[in-house]
Amino acid sequence: MKKLLHLEPEVSSRIILVLVLFILFSMLESSFATGANIYTVLEGFAFTGLVALAIGITIVAGEMDLSVGSMAALAGVIAVKAAGHGIIGAVLIAVLVAGTLGALQGVVIGMLRIPSIVFTVGTMIGLRGLVYILSGEATVVVPDLSAVEVIRRPISVFSLF
Repeated sequence: MKKLLHLEPEVSSRIILVLVLFILFSMLESSFATGANIYTVLEGFAFTGLVALAIGITIVAGEMDLSVGSMAALAGVIAVKAAGHGIIGAVLIAVLVAGTLGALQGVVIGMLRIPSIVFTVGTMIGLRGLVYILSGEATVVVPDLSAVEVIRRPISVFSLF
């Protein structure tokens, strides 16, 4: 508990900034401090956290991967396109494709001994183009929402709303 109270100034200043902004936005917009809005904001953190985790792993390894966003977009399009196989099947297909492409990137970078930032700039552009082609230059949506019904139900462990 003592460690929690003695935060680094850098960390405590960020916490204070978030609290000040929360109070400010709550005063400016009455619907900001509602349970539904807080849930929506926290729900968005899940995706951001997963992408940050992927980037963090490469940074810890001393490299830089600029294609993470494009890879996430590709996985999303693939998951939506594969929604007919059920939510588990769609997610597994998307993870398998993205994982295979990511591993292939790592192997090529290692074999060619080139800076990862150079290679991942190219794959970022290529993957973004592939997403553009697969999506038909439009937003992709799950045509039958019954395929994702299992994740649309609130689960009290993750959500109180």
